[in-house]
Amino acid sequence: MINDRLQIKQLIWHDINTIEAAKTARLPALVISTLGTFFWAVITIVTALGHKSTDGYWVFLYLPIFALISYGLYKMSREAAIAYFVVSIVNVMFTWGYTIKLLSAVAGVFVALLAIRGIFSYSRLRIENEQTAASNQRSDHDRA
Repeated sequence: MINDRLQIKQLIWHDINTIEAAKTARLPALVISTLGTFFWAVITIVTALGHKSTDGYWVFLYLPIFALISYGLYKMSREAAIAYFVVSIVNVMFTWGYTIKLLSAVAGVFVALLAIRGIFSYSRLRIENEQTAASNQRSDHDRA
């Protein structure tokens, strides 16, 4: 029973001890933001062709926002992870009162937290690896 709980925890909120684990933690956010970029690209094209969108001309703002966030998540940018979190929180506020949409938006906040956790861990682990490599290089130089 306890082992099953640990396996579920590792699946949802796994330990981030390596750079690869940090990159993996941000993957759900990267996939969802990329799908969002594609979704808003289609709606923007349809709106530009003259069809009326329920979001009006705001769709022309959504596309670059999602595209920049997706690119930033791909490049492991802390700012992009925080921007994705803010967009997810705003999405929760706009879906308040619609049960299914709200559940989806709350799941988006969880995914954004995974991205923040992964990207910030990536930065920390990368710095630690660089410091370790530099100290190893110095100790090798001292031995010579």
